[in-house]
Amino acid sequence: MTITQSLMLIQAVVLAALTISGLITIEGLLALVGGRIVTMRDADRRQEVIENGTVLIRGNRIQAVGPADRPIPPLNLIGDYGGGGMLLALGVMAALLHARATGEGQIVDAAMLDGAALLTTSHHGLMAEGIWAASRRESNPLDGGAPFYAAYETSDGRHMAVGALEPQFYAELLEGLGLEPGDLPAQTDHSGWPALRDLFAEKFLERTRDEWADHFEGTDACVAPVLSMEEAPNHPHNRSRGTFVEVADVTQPAPAPRFSTTPAAISGGPSVPGADTDSILDQLGYSSTQIGMLRSSGAVA
Repeated sequence: MTITQSLMLIQAVVLAALTISGLITIEGLLALVGGRIVTMRDADRRQEVIENGTVLIRGNRIQAVGPADRPIPPLNLIGDYGGGGMLLALGVMAALLHARATGEGQIVDAAMLDGAALLTTSHHGLMAEGIWAASRRESNPLDGGAPFYAAYETSDGRHMAVGALEPQFYAELLEGLGLEPGDLPAQTDHSGWPALRDLFAEKFLERTRDEWADHFEGTDACVAPVLSMEEAPNHPHNRSRGTFVEVADVTQPAPAPRFSTTPAAISGGPSVPGADTDSILDQLGYSSTQIGMLRSSGAVA
């Protein structure tokens, strides 16, 4: 039995238990929305592969990320999170809106392979326009190929990130580096990018990361320090927004996005699996008898 078949069986058992116990009506059952994340299915062999890296390889995302000499894994942000969890959350919300309007529920199938491919939509458009070289990493405007959209080492071995794509931002970048535009290749001249990259690299090696950060502070040059995960929570901008919070002595990102009417907050650290089941069901209006029936039927744990 494949993983998807196992998930479908579990869903069927839970729905049957809820219906038989009388905890949900047929009308309510028809309006339920379910969701599942599938890592990858080989349509020919009907095999499922549970590897985020395989999703990236088959989805062609890992080929486009990294320096020219080798691809690198982009953490697990593309498969697990962007192409998996976030895709499923969006799909469930859309299905809930449909169920509210029509009374008709459905199963949301969020395959990581589909999600990873979906994230490349704009890049496929750029390829179709002939302005993105898919076969060569670090040769395009957004993959580190452009000297004005890259990271540069500083004199203390740290790095500054540059993202001055628009002409007005690029002009401020050159001014901040003390360079005269008339002495340089045009920003859009790809043949001049290697020379610009070498020149920018030399310039950034003249100061430390924090010195450059102070130098570009308050400008529109789109230049910022590359911070470690330990440094990021203490950056002034992150502190002013409350981007990170500390819960149970663990520093972590605060809930996002932010809602004007129903602001979110982290109430505590993670619980042991099953520890909050009764409390959640009680808040949903289930009686102790109904909760006992759900437990005895195996619908909840």
